[in-house]
Amino acid sequence: MANSSVFPASPPRSPLPSPLPAPDLLAALQHRLATGSAVDSAVDDAMSFYKARSLMGFAGELSVIKGNILEGLQVLRTTTDALEALAETLKQMKALVLAARSLPAADKVGRERLAHQFNAALQQIDPLTEDASYNGINLIKARADTLTIHFAAHPGNATRKLAIPGEPRHVARPDIPGGLALSVAEDWARADRLEAAVRAVEAALCAVQDSLQVFVGHASLLEIRRDFTETLISTLETCAADLVHADVTKESAYSLALLIQRQLGALDSPIVQSSGPAILRLL
Repeated sequence: MANSSVFPASPPRSPLPSPLPAPDLLAALQHRLATGSAVDSAVDDAMSFYKARSLMGFAGELSVIKGNILEGLQVLRTTTDALEALAETLKQMKALVLAARSLPAADKVGRERLAHQFNAALQQIDPLTEDASYNGINLIKARADTLTIHFAAHPGNATRKLAIPGEPRHVARPDIPGGLALSVAEDWARADRLEAAVRAVEAALCAVQDSLQVFVGHASLLEIRRDFTETLISTLETCAADLVHADVTKESAYSLALLIQRQLGALDSPIVQSSGPAILRLL
């Protein structure tokens, strides 16, 4: 009886040692890469989620405080701009008085002309102070307001605030206390009237410059507080982001490894079956 050729049976093919990645795992990776977030809820990482939310809540409260500071700064800038304009007006008025003093006593027409210019400038002081208002707050008008800046997210916290009282710089009159002791130019032909006008304008100019210095000082302190608050907000937001944001480089490499693992697992080749683990180790 003829012998038939006998060929050894092929060894059974075994799958890759690593199982195929689950679709849900790949979907989660793709979501983290698309959104840049590794923690979307407490289910992902309760500790990181709640800590990040607490940090962002504090940053939000500081943003409210920053807004209060910026509003206060704008009021103070409006005030200092008006005071600078007022100081220039007073300097011009002083120059008019000095010019009148330099004229001969007999030049009544020249002195009257300068007195008229002085009174025209004097009439601009009250409108200027009345216009120095921002968001309904005016620190230099007659019956000046008080600027209150809250350093708390909730105004009910009365202990964390700064109150800056106003300083009226209107032309003084009997019915309203405070203001600048200036009067209309009359009878400038007399030397004593001119001397009194010079003293009054100089005193008014000193008062305006003193107020300007006070409000500039308040603005400088608020700018320091603003810069500190901005830095703290940025730090809190960065820390919160570090807790929940995904490491894109790491997630990309992991996603690539899973995709290659899936592709290798789908191939039906002894070479791939034997080399698959080594290929994955290269990643």
